[in-house]
Amino acid sequence: LTDECQRIGLNVMGPDINTSRNGFAVNHQGNIVYGLGAISGVGKAAVEEIVKEKDTNGEYKDIIDFVSRIDSRSVTKANIEALAATGAFDNFKDIHRAQILSINPQTGSSYADSLVKHGADIKRIKNTVQLSLFGEAQEQELIEFQFPEVEELTLYQKLKLEKKYLGMYVSGHPRE
Repeated sequence: LTDECQRIGLNVMGPDINTSRNGFAVNHQGNIVYGLGAISGVGKAAVEEIVKEKDTNGEYKDIIDFVSRIDSRSVTKANIEALAATGAFDNFKDIHRAQILSINPQTGSSYADSLVKHGADIKRIKNTVQLSLFGEAQEQELIEFQFPEVEELTLYQKLKLEKKYLGMYVSGHPRE
């Protein structure tokens, strides 16, 4: 598919949390964008939640904005791992794939799991505004999410994950 598209002058881009839809789509630059529904490990309910929330409330600003807006019953840790593995969050400049996929030594699971819990905490705090003695609303403070300091994935590691979750390479090719 990508070879044929390149032959006729079309670029196939990896999935992107802000521009991808359920199926393949064309972005503003005329490139074909991989559909979220075609990612192995991201189900229909997750895709519908992600797209509906984006269409209703605008593009996701960063990964924390994403996890605080989605319904964690529809978009799970496994979905976030698959999205990260395929580069769907690569346009967020403050993080990279390895930071989401690496294992948190305190919990023994990936940082994707910690992100889901952090997003739920943000929602809980927003929904439980406490009233002070004088009837003023007071918001609780939330500790800022700390990503691990880890090396970015190599091109080969990215390609291996893309092949696993997308069935094809989108960042390049192992023979290049």
